[in-house]
Amino acid sequence: MVIVFSIRDNASYPPGERKTGLTPSWLFFKRLSDGSDIAPPAIREIGGGIYAFDYDPIVNHEAAGQIDAGATLVNSSDRYVDVAVTRDISQVDLTQSVPLVNTAHSMGDALNAARAQGFGKWTYEGTVLTLYASDGVTTVRSFTLDDPDAPHSRT
Repeated sequence: MVIVFSIRDNASYPPGERKTGLTPSWLFFKRLSDGSDIAPPAIREIGGGIYAFDYDPIVNHEAAGQIDAGATLVNSSDRYVDVAVTRDISQVDLTQSVPLVNTAHSMGDALNAARAQGFGKWTYEGTVLTLYASDGVTTVRSFTLDDPDAPHSRT
């Protein structure tokens, strides 16, 4: 995904003149989920005061950062550019099939568990509750319950 931003100089005349030929640099670029530092992407000038960088928050992580456009800009509101790169929910394909096996604690894992519990095959034998994928054979999750007759929790 291409993230585009502009850099303007409101101290110039006329105010808001777009600035070209700058070499913006990252002050920081952090993962939104835990605030850890991540390697920032390269920034390039498109032209006419428009700059861009490539970053995919679906493949990588949702992130936020601050770009320093350079000391030639007097106003800090012009010099520092805040950016956030988040997942666009419109990119989620709700017609995509859910695989039979997923990484534990992933979105696919949650969908498989919900499907199995809500309208899929499940079995309860002794203290073990087993949820199955849509094929009715592949185990999605197994839970050991605290009591075979009146369970109140998983152990």
